[in-house]
Amino acid sequence: MKKKKYMLFLLVFFVLAGCQNRKSDNVVRVALPYSETIQNPDKNYYIKWLSKETGLTIKPVIIHQKRCREYLDALFASEVEADAVLLGENFTLEKKDLQTYIERNVLEKLSNGMYYYPDCGNYRELHCGQTMWINTGWLHALSLSVPRTTKEFKAVLKAFRDKDPNGNGRKDEIPLIGSLDGYEYNPVEFILNSYIVNDPFRSRFYVKGKREEYAPFKKEYREGIAYLNQLYSEKLLDKRCFTYSRRQLQEIVNSQEDLVGIFTAGSVADILYQGNPEIMARYIHVLPLKGPEGEQHAITRKVNDMVGAIVPKHAKNKKGAIKFLEKMISTEGSLIARFGEEGVDWEYSDGHEVSLFGEPSAIVTKNYLSNIPQNKHLNGIGPMDVPIKYLRGVTWNGVNSDTEYIDARAEMGYEAFLSKTVSKKEYNEALCNFVDDFTYDLVKGRYDVWDNGKWNTFLKRARHWLGEKNDT
Repeated sequence: MKKKKYMLFLLVFFVLAGCQNRKSDNVVRVALPYSETIQNPDKNYYIKWLSKETGLTIKPVIIHQKRCREYLDALFASEVEADAVLLGENFTLEKKDLQTYIERNVLEKLSNGMYYYPDCGNYRELHCGQTMWINTGWLHALSLSVPRTTKEFKAVLKAFRDKDPNGNGRKDEIPLIGSLDGYEYNPVEFILNSYIVNDPFRSRFYVKGKREEYAPFKKEYREGIAYLNQLYSEKLLDKRCFTYSRRQLQEIVNSQEDLVGIFTAGSVADILYQGNPEIMARYIHVLPLKGPEGEQHAITRKVNDMVGAIVPKHAKNKKGAIKFLEKMISTEGSLIARFGEEGVDWEYSDGHEVSLFGEPSAIVTKNYLSNIPQNKHLNGIGPMDVPIKYLRGVTWNGVNSDTEYIDARAEMGYEAFLSKTVSKKEYNEALCNFVDDFTYDLVKGRYDVWDNGKWNTFLKRARHWLGEKNDT
């Protein structure tokens, strides 16, 4: 009798253990960075769709650390439960940054034969990295045209400063403003391209012929700074360019008081609130300004191999994590990750129309969801692989305030000014911090840009950072 009871106990134990294991195999803990644009990850349309398609129970775990490497170092040094880690927004790594983790054997090799799934769903390989946006209401109020040269640009800024374009009777207009939260938000970088090829994303290196050149070593770079110093000293370039966060820039540009004349950004959606069509329609793009010597360039961004997701070696459910990520990287999953819910936020085009980029249409957007509070997708966080025919095949939906339409018009206008080849130099943070600080100090007039002693000291230190010998 005791033996029968014991056998029954073992049977029940193994049945329960098996159920528990099956339940554990069905749960995938997905770590993703906190984003103000994702309203509720647990109820997110994309997460629920992925759960339904894979048959997995997805448990989002929010990462509150802001530095990706710090989080990963802590993750791999502990037993923190995360079966998959999604990257994106400001929480990013490039492929080359994974090498140290591969050497430490803390990453799982995935079904694609690599240690990560990529994020290549937002841009084509070479695209415009910074666009200037101008307040059309102010232009119309003062009967001004969109500036085409640095000379015309300065005249427009003066009119914005002096002639009350917002019509409230107060001198509260901000002609030109930006932020230090990214090169794309700083108009200094845009204007330097009217004097020389200025690519801060590649440590200010550029290709001329077959040679790599360094912009800060050229007299044209210094001349561009001198022009910017004029704008700053005449209160045309606002001092808050060097203190504001992107969030502060957003707030002042979107103010109902209509305070800002010109700003720069990667996408208009990075700054303007898309829920307000009036503000979205207020700004149009300005083509790269032609400088005094005819220079006219746009910052060209080359899409690097960005990491979309990884699976830790110590993950408890690696099989489930890989299944989940494979569905994300599929074309169907990637289109939801990029555009939202099919039939609601976008639909396939019949192909008879021409896209915003002049190519056969593939997608018609109904709602633009990027960089706004929503719960349809993860705002670019995580792996995706959107085929180029969809990235270049977005058709205008007839709404002038649609972000896809506004950005595409700017992108098409800037194409003639993009570099065909970009430098192979990587971003050197220490060098760039030094050069950025000196450049911005000169713009603000802390030092005289024509002080040869200061300039030569700068050149010596920059050559030291670059490992070059000084001739003087």
